[in-house]
Amino acid sequence: GTLTSTMDAMLADIQLKSSKSLEIFHNQCPNFSHLMDNDRFDLAFFRLRTELKHFEHELAWILRQCFSRATTLSSKLTLLNVFYGAYQREVVQRALIHEQQWIIDNLKQEFQLVAQLVNSSNMNYLHWPPLSRQLLYLYGLKQRIDLFMNQFIELCPKIVQSDIGWEIREAYRIAKDKIQRSEDDLYNKLEQSATSQISDLLLQPVFVCTLFFFNNIIFNLI
Repeated sequence: GTLTSTMDAMLADIQLKSSKSLEIFHNQCPNFSHLMDNDRFDLAFFRLRTELKHFEHELAWILRQCFSRATTLSSKLTLLNVFYGAYQREVVQRALIHEQQWIIDNLKQEFQLVAQLVNSSNMNYLHWPPLSRQLLYLYGLKQRIDLFMNQFIELCPKIVQSDIGWEIREAYRIAKDKIQRSEDDLYNKLEQSATSQISDLLLQPVFVCTLFFFNNIIFNLI
């Protein structure tokens, strides 16, 4: 999950050492009766806490290296998801503060880019009717921003509700509204086109009958 086998091995080693530290602590304080022995418990707990803090710093260093190797918004969010539990630790969050800011900045840029792409033409599926092709294109844009936003809300709920999060939510809202307005316009055009075609089809027999009757009159006159 860390992009390299070496770092995977380092993570496995941290997991092993953490488990060993917990095992030693439980052996030293196997039941609640040892809580009465304050010195013994305090010493064991201090040792455990110190070791776990050290492992957290090691973990933070590994994750910082992993994030530096992930170059896209999607890959960084995936890493955040994989190491969600570790990311909740304060030491890890401090170590990844710059990565967190990178994700925030690029998330806003992604939403702003999608808002600009709404009016672009879709050059794929050229065998489809133009309106259907454009609706499919807008659906893809909507899925694109929804995926990122839902991931970010799930992984960083506190940031989403912060002042910085307001900027992200606003950029997302603008992009979503622009997509929706464009979709509404296309559906209106589709409805008008369908109505016009239906009207033409309904009138067609009348025109045929009228033309036949007119031709008969001309023939009789001749």
